[in-house]
Amino acid sequence: MNLLPGILVFNCLLISVFGQNSITSRLDKLDINYVLSTGRILDNYLKCIMDKGPCTVEGRELKGAIPEAIIRGCKKCSEPTKKIVKKSANYIIKNRPGVWTKLKKHFDPEEKYLEDFNKFLTS
Repeated sequence: MNLLPGILVFNCLLISVFGQNSITSRLDKLDINYVLSTGRILDNYLKCIMDKGPCTVEGRELKGAIPEAIIRGCKKCSEPTKKIVKKSANYIIKNRPGVWTKLKKHFDPEEKYLEDFNKFLTS
């Protein structure tokens, strides 16, 4: 099985997302208040980012922004995206702690970035 095409596509995706000066996307226009207040929609986004369900375009972009947010404190995120990441993470931490535990294990299993991410959330 040749993995080269998959690796090339993955690298192109990384370059397109992280090679920019800032990540601006459909996320900038996402009505996060509506998503957080509508359990079914929030659950669909959570399934997407946890690889448990299909993704919308916005879901894929959110999923791609999470490593940037966790590892780099969202330094390349646009201001609207930073607000969305902060608001959604703080909401999940407060209202769905079990989900937060699963998200941490999924994206930062060794908790190498947890302290810095918490600082980003309160900045």
